[in-house]
Amino acid sequence: MIGDVGKKILEEIDRISGELDRRDALREEILNISRELIRCSGRAVTYINAGDLQRTREEIYRCSSLVKKLLEVPDMDRDLTRYGLSLQAFAEFCEASYLYMIVSRDTEEIARLCSEKIPPEARLLAIEDLTGELRRHAITLLTEWKVDESITIVRLISEIYSRLRYLDYPDSLVPGFKHKVDVMRRALEDLETLLVDVKSRRELISEIGSLKEKLRT
Repeated sequence: MIGDVGKKILEEIDRISGELDRRDALREEILNISRELIRCSGRAVTYINAGDLQRTREEIYRCSSLVKKLLEVPDMDRDLTRYGLSLQAFAEFCEASYLYMIVSRDTEEIARLCSEKIPPEARLLAIEDLTGELRRHAITLLTEWKVDESITIVRLISEIYSRLRYLDYPDSLVPGFKHKVDVMRRALEDLETLLVDVKSRRELISEIGSLKEKLRT
């Protein structure tokens, strides 16, 4: 005979199993939503890079519905959305939203969902990743000889780096934060070197053009 105490232990196992089965099913649902959110956010960034801001805006609003599903997870299970794939999904959505606001210069608060609802660690990772997309945008502007616009983007990246370099959070709180800051520093240095080179080339071309004009006269 196992006795009353033994029965309570067996009943406890059944309760634990039921609770964990429920959380495991919810975890699978969260993973599926997170995967779709990552794909959706990636499409938004692709549209930005293609210069299609209208489709970007539409895609970000579609992404918002997925974000809201993740935010509807009950408080007692909210920990399931604060790490791993769901944290990455939140970060990629905010990255796309922030990038859209910068490139489009849209004053509407399209990123309000990020600033008000999404976990702070995801938003911080989004801003770090944002600098990589801004770097690509700055280089694209340079290839189009839009040097002044590129300078504005590079200054923004520099300001972001200046703010982030003094923050110190462990990976257990903000996964990969320190490594991303180091990558940002190296990328910024390379971009500034490229910018100086392009500026010098532009000045040289301008001087040659002026000299040709003088020779014609």
